[in-house]
Amino acid sequence: MILGVYRPADVALGRDGKRHPLEPVINEFQIHFGHSPVDMERAMTKQFIQAFLDTEPNRLGAEFQDALFQHTRGHALFTIEMLRSMQKRGDLFKDASGRWIEGPNLDWQTLPARIDGVIRERIDRLPEQLKDTLRVASVEGEEFHAEVVAQVQKVDSWTVARQLSGVLDKQHRLVTSQISRRVGSQRLSHYRFRHILFQQYLYTSLDKVEKAFLHEMVGNTLERLYADQTEAIAVQLARHFHEAELNEKTVQYLVQAGKRALKLSANKEAVAHFNEALVLLPSCPDNRERVALELDLQIGLGMALIAIKGYAAAEVEHTYIRARELSHQAGNMHLLFQVLAGLWVCYFVRAELNMARELGRQLLDLGKKEQNPVVYLHAHRTLGATLCAMGEFKTAIAHCEQGTALYRIQHQRHHDSLVYGQNPGVVYPAYAAIALWSLGFPDQALNRSRESIALAKELDQPFSLAFSLGMSSFFHHLRREEIIVRKRASSALRLSTEKGFSQWIVSGIILRGWALTQQSRENTEIKAMRQALDGWQATKANLVSPYFMLILAEAYAVTGQIDAGLTTLAEALTVAKNSGERWLAAEVFRLQGELMLKQGKADTEIDAIYSQALDVAIQQKAKSFELRTVMSLSRLRLNQGRQAEALQMLTETYRWFKEGFDTPDLREAKAMLEAIS
Repeated sequence: MILGVYRPADVALGRDGKRHPLEPVINEFQIHFGHSPVDMERAMTKQFIQAFLDTEPNRLGAEFQDALFQHTRGHALFTIEMLRSMQKRGDLFKDASGRWIEGPNLDWQTLPARIDGVIRERIDRLPEQLKDTLRVASVEGEEFHAEVVAQVQKVDSWTVARQLSGVLDKQHRLVTSQISRRVGSQRLSHYRFRHILFQQYLYTSLDKVEKAFLHEMVGNTLERLYADQTEAIAVQLARHFHEAELNEKTVQYLVQAGKRALKLSANKEAVAHFNEALVLLPSCPDNRERVALELDLQIGLGMALIAIKGYAAAEVEHTYIRARELSHQAGNMHLLFQVLAGLWVCYFVRAELNMARELGRQLLDLGKKEQNPVVYLHAHRTLGATLCAMGEFKTAIAHCEQGTALYRIQHQRHHDSLVYGQNPGVVYPAYAAIALWSLGFPDQALNRSRESIALAKELDQPFSLAFSLGMSSFFHHLRREEIIVRKRASSALRLSTEKGFSQWIVSGIILRGWALTQQSRENTEIKAMRQALDGWQATKANLVSPYFMLILAEAYAVTGQIDAGLTTLAEALTVAKNSGERWLAAEVFRLQGELMLKQGKADTEIDAIYSQALDVAIQQKAKSFELRTVMSLSRLRLNQGRQAEALQMLTETYRWFKEGFDTPDLREAKAMLEAIS
């Protein structure tokens, strides 16, 4: 693995025709290992790293290759020597089959003696003043600002820029200029070390005291230069203040970095920043400022965990419970509303709907007490969604409409999306669509569903878009539109897989599987659908579990697996009874009757099940579910020879509708009426 060296022609000459300082090293390589040339023009790439590693059998994966490239940038000599050093230290060793593998502890920081010597020779040519300039630059990192170096050294920026762009770049080839841009009224000149090992060598030449002083000076300078735009460099500032052992400022910038990651939908990165801040928090002074800082941190962590682990995860609940304690300590009613909203979404997705409704009422009371329209906005969101899930469609619509009106007045789109991870302007019409369809207004419902997707695309918020696509697939499933369901579910699945939105991955698999099964009449998707449902329930997410079970039962039915379908529906009814999620109860009963009919059960049993479905639909004023149940009952009556009764009940229900006559259900009802008449 380590026998390749430079071609002598590549390094034979140094500057001005003099002997290159690397030539003795190359000659020694050739004496000991023979001539195995490395073409420098083809090195300096990841491809070179991979090809060079593969000259010997190994099990060094992509992560190791990326780390090696990061530390050597594909530089042939540095790569060879880094590998040689790691082998000698035992960081890399051969397994029983003779392949190189990683040891338990890889040391990337210790430079091999030969590399250290080559770099030392380059640096030692410099005057002490220029060495100091580079040492300060190395503290900022591989990339740095001329203005930061200048202010730390207390010299003017133009002097430092001339040193960097002149002798250190053009003559010694140690740094290179990147860009010059303005942040506010301040010009910032960006430079980069030509090789990360130059930066590491200079940084490790500083002792602990020097590093602490310089990190604090660099951090303070960056704060001044970036002023009110520090969010863009929050991660760097957190690192500098951490190295300077200023933990309170470190936590502040880690929280800022986590919030920025949330805005960019980099949720795993956000969780890492927030958790790092939590580790450091106990070392901060125990005062009101620390309480406020932790409260801010816990709310952000809760939102990131929702996106990664799902709404119902235990970590989400624990995070928001802690945040509720802190909000009472801080007496911050605005943040209390965010915490209650976070807890609500956790209990809502767990289908602990009575608790969810109580939290919604608490939010509504808080809005009245504080006369805060933002709290009202989200209180209506919580109650609209909860009541829709409980099958109280008319009340749900009222809350959705009030929330939509408030949203249109406020236009606080980006701020509001951070409460749940989804923008309320996207959420209201999505739930309104489900409720309106259930109540028998298919066209109005379709307009609201389209409104939700359009706004989500306009806002360019991935989590809001995943939500709207997922809810749209639910809606079009209710309308029995397989092609649209497949399209929406596939889009939600792609986006959610890319971004790691676990809850919408599950719904995407199940709804897409349903659409494919309806079209193919084959059971190839059912296993994946069942696994997705099991995974959903494993996260303690019981909301829409009865719905997913209904979908799975429909897939069983269309592929002739009647017993499996009935077992799944019985499970759905049990889950719904325990949770109070009754929005699909009528349809579950109706489908149960359909499958019992295929089993050849007695008409009296089937009639009783259909009657239960009809009672639920009438109680909920859910005319769309009522129509579907009446059609099933009418078919049963026709088979019993009771044509007049079938005609009467179907006519009465069909005539109630004033819209949606192009939907599959109403087209089928019309065809049945024409056939009976």
